[in-house]
Amino acid sequence: MIDFTPLAKKRFLSRLYDQLRYANYADAVQQGELVKLIERASLTEFGRKYHFSNMRTYREFASTVPLYRYEDLRPQIMRMVSGEANVLWRGKCFNFAQSSGTTDGKSKYIPITADSLKTNHYQGASDVVSHYLNLNPASRIFSGKGFILGGSFANQLQLKPGTRVGDLSATLIQNINPLVNLFRVPSKKVALM
Repeated sequence: MIDFTPLAKKRFLSRLYDQLRYANYADAVQQGELVKLIERASLTEFGRKYHFSNMRTYREFASTVPLYRYEDLRPQIMRMVSGEANVLWRGKCFNFAQSSGTTDGKSKYIPITADSLKTNHYQGASDVVSHYLNLNPASRIFSGKGFILGGSFANQLQLKPGTRVGDLSATLIQNINPLVNLFRVPSKKVALM
């Protein structure tokens, strides 16, 4: 197999500048992220309830939105699992991570939105690779295949077509950039069994 590490290194290492900026200006970055999240959720049922369209600061958010336990949000989350849009987050959510239900014996369903897949899970994984390549300049990580094994979408719910509930790892594997599949084993089909 051809070693794609030198080519990949350029893409991954270009992200280090952003990460350094985030570390040096963490307060400003966090404030900016909060404003983005509030704006994106402003037209949801939850956002309208707490007047997100009028919020711009952490202080406003913290003084307006009460703390919630999962159990308090379960009815809204189950509406999202049933296919309802714009409840807690904009649009429809098609992926939910299922917990083992250790707190009260009931499984918890954690919404995994397209936004969170991109800006949290996949960007975070990309950042880990960029740090690895920076700290290991002789690495040949993309000269072969990596072992990626995940869980499944097995659950007891009746779901609308296109909605998946299962292990977070299954959602990540199902939605991963197709290029990653060139550098991994087993196949997606086997990993999701």
